[in-house]
Amino acid sequence: NQQVIEYSDQLDAKTATINQMTKEIDTLKLNAVQAKAEVTSLTAKADGYDALFEAKKLAAEEKFEEAATALAKVDADSLAEGAKEIYNEISVTVNATVIEDLYNKALENFNAGKYEDAKTDLVKVVELNAEHDYAQYYLARSYEQLNDVANAKVHYQKVVELLPETTQRAQTAQSYLNAHP
Repeated sequence: NQQVIEYSDQLDAKTATINQMTKEIDTLKLNAVQAKAEVTSLTAKADGYDALFEAKKLAAEEKFEEAATALAKVDADSLAEGAKEIYNEISVTVNATVIEDLYNKALENFNAGKYEDAKTDLVKVVELNAEHDYAQYYLARSYEQLNDVANAKVHYQKVVELLPETTQRAQTAQSYLNAHP
């Protein structure tokens, strides 16, 4: 009987040790998952800083479209305050230049009757600046020329929302919307 009690005590002690080790293993597994997530986060943050430095270099070289592509890889919210200032500075310059270049290229294509090419660039412009009323207008007209009534209506509606109703573009947009209910 005494032996059974001793074995039972030993078994209880070993069970307690196993339970404690199991808890330690679970804690270590959790720590490993958390560490892996932290490494992933830090890697993404480092990649963002690399992209920011690349964008700064490209902007200085006046390669604005490439700089914009690099900026798109940056998570501005993860940047430190000083880096955010650099990001914002580059972003304003790069986006304004890219928008202007894309818009001018699109307008040339539109005037040359290359409506598909105009549409492609104007879509990029309004993605960068949805309030660009001239881009919205010519994008609507491009869709109209391509017989894409649904998309033309979307962008004509945006023109109506952006411009006073007394402007020629707003009146043209409203006329199209009225003719295509």
